[in-house]
Amino acid sequence: MKKILLTWYSKAQGGAEGSIIDLCNKIAESEKFKVVLLFVNSSSFNPDLSNIDSRVIVYNFNLNLWLYERLSFFIVLFILLRRKIDILHCGYRGIFGESLAAKVFGKFVLATMRAIPLEISNAKKFRYVDLFIAVSNSVMDRLKILGYSGPISVVHNGIDISVFDCSFNDDINIRKNFYFMARLVRWKRPDWFVLAAVEIHKKFPETRFHIFGDGPERKSLENLISKNYAKQYIKTYGWISVNDPRLMNMGICVVPSYLEPFGKATVEAVLMNKVVVGTKSGATPEILDNYSLLFEMDSLDSLIAKMEMAYLKYGYYFKNISVRRNIFIKYYNMERVKKDYLQIYEEISKRSKYEDFSNK
Repeated sequence: MKKILLTWYSKAQGGAEGSIIDLCNKIAESEKFKVVLLFVNSSSFNPDLSNIDSRVIVYNFNLNLWLYERLSFFIVLFILLRRKIDILHCGYRGIFGESLAAKVFGKFVLATMRAIPLEISNAKKFRYVDLFIAVSNSVMDRLKILGYSGPISVVHNGIDISVFDCSFNDDINIRKNFYFMARLVRWKRPDWFVLAAVEIHKKFPETRFHIFGDGPERKSLENLISKNYAKQYIKTYGWISVNDPRLMNMGICVVPSYLEPFGKATVEAVLMNKVVVGTKSGATPEILDNYSLLFEMDSLDSLIAKMEMAYLKYGYYFKNISVRRNIFIKYYNMERVKKDYLQIYEEISKRSKYEDFSNK
C-alpha cells in the first residue's frame, strides 16, 4: 500500500479546508493508498478536525505562517522518514520547504493550487513541484502566466453528496432573503454585499440580507452595517453548517469575491437550487457559463443591478439554476474527485521520473 502525505496550512475556516478533509476521507477508502495529513494552522484559528476518517493519520501543528515556512522543510522531512511516505501532495503555503524535503528522499511532488497566485515571485517557490493540480482553468492559466512550465492538470473540487443536503425550497417568497456565505476576508468583499444590500433595500423594503461566516473583517463589517443604519435588515450569524436549516429559507446567494479560484459556496448554492449572483472573474464564469447574473468585477453598480435583476426575475433564474443543478450533482461531487485523484496517484506510482509524467 502506497503512502501519501497531504499538507495544508490554514489561516481560517473556509471551503478549501473542507475540501482537504473530504479528499483525505475519500482517499482513505481506497485499498491502494494510506493517507497521512499534515494540517498546520495559525494561532488565531482552531480547526475542527473531528470528522476526519479514523484511517487517516493526522499531524496538527499551531504555527504562524512566517514560522511554518521556515520549519516546513524539517517537519515534512521528519514525517517522510517516520511514515515512509511515497508521494508528497502539498498545498501552496510552505510549498518550497515541503517540496525540497521531498526531493531529499527523491519523492514525487504533487501540488494542488487552491488559490489564484498573484505575484511573479510565487513561481520561484514552485521549482521542486513535479505536477500541479489546479482546481479550475483560471488557476491553471494564472500558473502559466507566472512562468510555471511544468505539467498542470485541472481537477475541479466537489461536494460530498453523501452528507450534503441537496433539498431545495421552491417557494417564490424566499427571494426576499439574500445571503452571503464565506470567510470574512477582504478579497471575498463582504463589504460590497453590505453596500449593495443598502441600495437594494431602499427600492425593495421587504428584502432581508444574511451574512454567514467569520473572519478578520467581521468587526469592520458590523461597523459598516451600523454606519448605514442597517441592523434591522442585515444580520451576521458567524459560521453555520452547510446543512443548517436556515439556508432553506434563503433565496439568492451573492458571491462578490474577485478572482475566486473555484467557488465552493457557488456550487453548494446551485445544489440547493439557489439563484446565484456572482462576479465575472476567476472561476465563477467557468462554473456558471452562459449565465447573465455575473457582474463586472470592479463595479459595485453592476453588482447592485444584477441583485435587482435576480430579485425581479427570480422565477426565471430559479428554473435556469434547476437545469444546472442536475449537471452539478453528477459532476461536482467527491466521488468524481476521488476517482480523478486516484487515477493521478496510480499514474505517479507507475512512473519514477518527472519526465515520464510530463510526457504522458
